[in-house]
Parts: sequence; C-alpha cells; structure tokens
Amino acid sequence: MREKMHPKDVRSDLRETSPLNYARFYFPKIIPEVKGRLVFVDSDTVVQGNIGELNNTKIEAGNALALSDDCTATSSRYGFFKTNYGSYINFNHPQVKAMTMNPLECSFNAGVFVVDIDEWKKQGITARIDYWIKLNAHENVYGNQRAGGATAPPLMIVVYKKYSKIDPMWHIRHLGLTSGTRYSQSFIQAAKLIHWSGNFKPWGRTSQHTQAWEKYFVVDPTGQFKLVRRYNLIE
Repeated sequence: MREKMHPKDVRSDLRETSPLNYARFYFPKIIPEVKGRLVFVDSDTVVQGNIGELNNTKIEAGNALALSDDCTATSSRYGFFKTNYGSYINFNHPQVKAMTMNPLECSFNAGVFVVDIDEWKKQGITARIDYWIKLNAHENVYGNQRAGGATAPPLMIVVYKKYSKIDPMWHIRHLGLTSGTRYSQSFIQAAKLIHWSGNFKPWGRTSQHTQAWEKYFVVDPTGQFKLVRRYNLIE
C-alpha cells in the first residue's frame, strides 16, 4: 500500500497513515471466505451496545454499506471546518469535477460501517477505491484540503449518495479531536459506540472520557505494552 499513498503531500495526514488503515477496503481479498455481512469498527472505538443490533441495520437495495453521515462543524489542529465533501476532496481536480458531486454534501467517517458483502463485490467497490488511492499518489485528489483525511475520501467518492445510514448512536465520534470534553458524561454512557477519531487517543497522554476506555483496558502481562499516561482501573 505504501506506494499508493501520496508521497508529495505537504500535510501529515497521509504521510503518517499506516497501510493497515486501508485494509478495511480489501476484505474481499484478505478474508474471501466471509459471506453475508461484515461489521467494521476502528481500533480506537469502544462498543457499548449489542453489536448484533448494528449488524442488523437495514441496507437499502442497491447500496453496499451503511454508515453514519456527518454534517457537523468541528475543529482540528488545522483549524475550524465543516464536515462536508468539499473539506476533504479537491473539487478542482478534473475527474472529480466530471462526477458533478456537491461539495456541500455531508461527509462521513469510515471508522464504523456495515457491509453487504455480495453487493460490495457486485459493484466492484474495492477495485474502484483502489483506483482513487493510486490516482491520489500522483495527483492532488484528496488529503490537502482543510479537513485532510486519508482513509475516508476514496470511499466517499465511490459511494457518493449510495449508502444507507446506521443509527447515529452507533457512531459517536470526534472524541479524539480535542483533549477537552465534547460530550456530557450521560450522553457518552447512552452511546452504543464511541470513537476517539482524531489525535487525542484514550491511551495517550491527554484525552477525554478516558474512563469509558479504561474499564476495558487489560494490562499487558509481559510489560511490553504500556499506556503513555497514568490510568485508574475501574472495577
């Protein structure tokens, strides 16, 4: 994957992205024996609800996946921005222009989604995503825009207006964008899945709502892996 990643990007989003971040899109090749449905959740998430409920999300006919779109305005180390297509994708690129997408269309975070595997394969989504990743390695398609992003933009291009929606409580995100508290404690407790998308991870030095992550933290008995910050185990 590394040769497909943007080598000249001035932003760190793509330079720091692990090739494993793209593995979610290549599951037909990685686990070809899996059939039916697939639920993907990022490693910086905590599932607090019954994952079977997420798996049973209705996926409309003709759609290959369901996820939660994002129409909020937020901030990051690169400043304040709206979470729409124009914040992630270069709409001056000729191939993007030819698709006549709306830059104000709500974007989404690719950290949680449910896939209809047969429909995904039927639409050739893996190959189509691969095309945009390769193109972006040589041309400025995404990654340099205000919101940055490496993983979601190629999926956003491929499934533009062709995805179903999950219950928003199954993807409460942006916990990692700032170290300050974004949501109330009661709201976090009610959430079915919480996601520390952003740079402030719950295992790092500074983060928000770390108690929701710490109660699932298991100390590595070998001592090889340790949290950067202090923690308090919750009984």
